[in-house]
This record gives sequence, C-alpha cells and structure tokens, in this order.
Amino acid sequence: MPKQPPAPGAGAADNWEERRSAPRVSLDRPVFARLFMESHSGLQVMIVDISPGGSKLSLPPSSVLDGVSCGLPVTLDEFPVALSPLNGLRGVLAWKSKGNCGIQFDEELGAPLEALIGQKVRL
Repeated sequence: MPKQPPAPGAGAADNWEERRSAPRVSLDRPVFARLFMESHSGLQVMIVDISPGGSKLSLPPSSVLDGVSCGLPVTLDEFPVALSPLNGLRGVLAWKSKGNCGIQFDEELGAPLEALIGQKVRL
C-alpha cells in the first residue's frame, strides 16, 4: 500500500522527503514530459529525479500551482520515445513549492524503472 501524501494544502517538500522509502535516481540529462491535471491542459515539466514510488518535477517559470491542492490526481505523459513505457503514469500531487512539485505514483514502477536504470538510454 503506497504512503499517503501530506494533507491537502500542506505542500511541505522537506517533510515529504523525510518519509521517502526508496532512493531517488537523478537523471544525467534533461527529460521532459507533460503533466496533466484537472486545472491544467498539460504543463511541460522536466523530470528532476525519479524513484519507484514518485518523482520530483521542475515546472516552467510561468506556471503557478497556487490554488492547486496536494492530493489532486495527475497523469504524466508524452515522455521521449526511450522512456515511452512510462507514458500514462498516474499519481497524485504530493507536494509543491516554488518551481517544483512532487508526484506520488499510484503504483510503484518496479520493472520499467529497473530496466531504465540498468541500461544507458539514448534520449
């Protein structure tokens, strides 16, 4: 059973990071995807790091998540071809801060992430 994100509106990135159960993998080059949620038709985001249970995203400078509550369902899509197994990844907004947010995946990634980490992927 996945861990619960902070209470809606809490948004404290530091508190959430303290509760991580798996190490994050930082990516060695920019990887972009689209973040879909009910209040946005698709924000282009950069994946900062990823783990089996979640990801830290960097938001575009012009995007503001004010008024968007933690716990909101989200979908990550439109990954580069090399990462297409991750398309349609669903989760919830776990935390947000200026310029960044965290996503907790509905289900742990397991095999797709292990395969991507275990090989060099050309993007």
